[in-house]
Amino acid sequence: MRTLNELFPRKQSRHEMLKFTRWMMLLTVGLLAGCGDSDDIDTSGIDVDVFLEGRANIEFEKLFDRLEEENNIENAILLVDVPKHGYRMHKSMGIGNTRTNTPLRPDQNFRTGSVTKLLTAIRVLQLVEQNKLSLDQPIGEILSDTDMPSGESVSGLSVYHGQAIGAQITVRQLLSHRSGIHDYLFGEGSGMTLAEKIVLDATSVLPSGISKQQWTPATLLAYFFQNNMGNMPYGAPNTEFFYTDSNYLLLGLIIEKVTGMSLAENYRTGIYSPAGMIGSYLEWYEPAQSEPPADHYLDASRDGLGNLNIVDLGINTSTDWGGGGVVTNADMLRHLLTALYSGKLFTHSDSLQSMMSFLPTTFPTTDYLTQYNYGLGLTERVYQLDKFRKVKFYGHDGFWGIYAYYEPKTKTSIALMLNQAITDDHWIGDVVRVLDKAKLFGL
Repeated sequence: MRTLNELFPRKQSRHEMLKFTRWMMLLTVGLLAGCGDSDDIDTSGIDVDVFLEGRANIEFEKLFDRLEEENNIENAILLVDVPKHGYRMHKSMGIGNTRTNTPLRPDQNFRTGSVTKLLTAIRVLQLVEQNKLSLDQPIGEILSDTDMPSGESVSGLSVYHGQAIGAQITVRQLLSHRSGIHDYLFGEGSGMTLAEKIVLDATSVLPSGISKQQWTPATLLAYFFQNNMGNMPYGAPNTEFFYTDSNYLLLGLIIEKVTGMSLAENYRTGIYSPAGMIGSYLEWYEPAQSEPPADHYLDASRDGLGNLNIVDLGINTSTDWGGGGVVTNADMLRHLLTALYSGKLFTHSDSLQSMMSFLPTTFPTTDYLTQYNYGLGLTERVYQLDKFRKVKFYGHDGFWGIYAYYEPKTKTSIALMLNQAITDDHWIGDVVRVLDKAKLFGL
């Protein structure tokens, strides 16, 4: 039986009424904020600085504890920068150099993997601004058969249903991974993938010397054609998303051809300099501008090979060029992201908008990563957080467990380095959820 007090609540005091009203206002703001996305972020009335310094720091310590417990993650770096609230967290764990048993520093260099694609795409859009090429220009108007290996043609890059259509593929289709061209690095071609051959040589399972080979764009193209990859397109141009390093190999060639400069020099003049990316360099294709990369790994335990230290094995990774060859550190990736979104890299704002012309991909989603979309060398991650709040991050992933992402409304940069090729994607989402718990995206 309910009591009289439950049936007829006592009259509230003015103080209690004010508390109740304030609580209801906060609840309403929270519900309204939760129904929107990152474009509607409102943190007015919230002391986010306190939440970040308190809740976020505690949660990031827990995240690093979990990273240390992961069997195949030997080292990691996390940089979270929220200048709007004066918050910066830059931390590392593990051993950066097993030969000297030196701990990994937060400012240590690493191989960025496919984050390099973001730089290549930016440089292409800069050249579009300079009228050196156009996004919808067929690559056959830029590259000629003399740019291909002897006896091969631009049209032969993709032979679809008996028709040699490679020359018809556009710059935009290369940037957005909708060319259908076969992947020279992870595509099987005639037998094993090039990546598999390199690992099996480095571990002496199938010795060939290929893991020590210095590659060039010309020899990579030769490998593509020698393994009949032109006759193995994934599909017709502009039909589906097929992520391949071949697209960015060709974009690198296009950049070099229209500028008359090496790709390394293009990065330096067009991106490193205006973005302030000090010490960044295109490994294997120019002298190192700063220290070599930290140890990073490929977990081949399922194949009985263990957790392979790529640096220890002395693998030459020059197969990564315009699609993955840049070496830098976390703070320089922050410089890149902030420069991209503050207008330092483009003359016209519509260049960034072109990069942000996102389409769905086949990348697996989760209950909180609801969309993984790809534009022109730029990825959009859409996270569904607590209270139905939607937040969008923009950037790129890299093969070695590298993540570089930016949230424009709060001007938040995240650079996460796991230095492990075989790992779960949830780690970057875990970072986003920590920031959500710290009220960065609203109540």
